[in-house]
Amino acid sequence: MNILLTGVAGFIGSNLLNLLLENGHYVLGVDNFTLGKKEYISKEFNNKNFDFINLSINDTKLKKEISKKLKNREINEIWHLAASSDILKGVKNPKFDHKNTFLTTMKIGEIARDFNVKKIIFSSTGAVYGDHNERLYEDKTLTKPISSYGTFKLASENLLRTLHNDFLNTVVIFRFSNVVGPNYTHGVILDLINKAKQNKQLMVLGDGNQQKPYIHVKDLISGIYNLSTQINDTYEIINLGPKDAGVKVKYIAERIVQKFDREIDIVYENKKFGWLGDIPKYEFDTKKALKYGFEPKLTSKEAIDKAINEIFQENL
Repeated sequence: MNILLTGVAGFIGSNLLNLLLENGHYVLGVDNFTLGKKEYISKEFNNKNFDFINLSINDTKLKKEISKKLKNREINEIWHLAASSDILKGVKNPKFDHKNTFLTTMKIGEIARDFNVKKIIFSSTGAVYGDHNERLYEDKTLTKPISSYGTFKLASENLLRTLHNDFLNTVVIFRFSNVVGPNYTHGVILDLINKAKQNKQLMVLGDGNQQKPYIHVKDLISGIYNLSTQINDTYEIINLGPKDAGVKVKYIAERIVQKFDREIDIVYENKKFGWLGDIPKYEFDTKKALKYGFEPKLTSKEAIDKAINEIFQENL
């Protein structure tokens, strides 16, 4: 199968690239290294089943470059991961999320139409649900995002629903829980490690009781791959995450401090959330993923422990 993969050099995209190539697919990757890193994908540059375009999705030259790289191939599916996943940056400047999350999805819709692609796999987020005091269900939980990131991811979901009604045969929306693992570009583990490296005190955003489900990126890409191959001729939304209630930020901070050979004091804020737009606690319902035969191998706690070790190896 021939796959156009956006955000290929990012955290999830680079891990997904390896899985797709291992399974014999041709991948045309697009990334402009805003968050992604060249070193995450450089080892595949000599792979005959991988071509790369170093452009923004919104670049007017992209369609021409795709045609040039494809030669006589056709695109069978688009896996759209490119977005601005820095929630805090979007809070400070919502136009950033509009451009890099929503408008990129609109451009991918145009590319799908122009290249006669009938299936799109889209990476969304639990942030579309907003702040609820109950388990989050794909089909019955009211979506009320409180960050511009969640807002424009939800807008992208709805745009793809419209395009499915128009010309797409299949749209698969994966709403991710918090994802951790190798090739991490940003997030709670990397932020805390970097702070602990530089200071005698580890300043933690929020009171440390924020509790969220975490999925290891290897489990995540397995879920994306296995579920998307089963789903055709429909518009489907699936939560991807562990079936547990998650772990607290306090646990993550304490595990990170234990990795250093010096004493580091952990200091928390006197507030329940980490930043404006942060959802302090949520839990996914994952019955739909289970129906398709997918369950992560690691619990939230196991995913955190594994990811801390991996990220330490990469950054220390």
